[in-house]
Amino acid sequence: DYAPSVIDLVPPTAPTNVALIQGSETSDGFGITWTAGTDNVGVTGNIIDLQQSFYTTIGSVTTYTFTGLSQQVQYKVALYATDAAGNVSPISNILTITL
Repeated sequence: DYAPSVIDLVPPTAPTNVALIQGSETSDGFGITWTAGTDNVGVTGNIIDLQQSFYTTIGSVTTYTFTGLSQQVQYKVALYATDAAGNVSPISNILTITL
């Protein structure tokens, strides 16, 4: 018998509550925290978007620290959750911070 594989077409929900980790600001960086998105199968990672130009993919964690940034620059950070099938969530809330 042939059993068709199940295709996951459902994207995760967006991460929420993206916020600055209090006390994490340094001269060249800061830390963020968020509430993980959810998925019908499971969230496998997060994409972090800084200034709509710097992307990094990280595992299923809920904190991240940026380093090597410039002072007196306004930064905008957003996240997307991903699942094992490659589905990507809608965008999270956008955090704006100036070092």
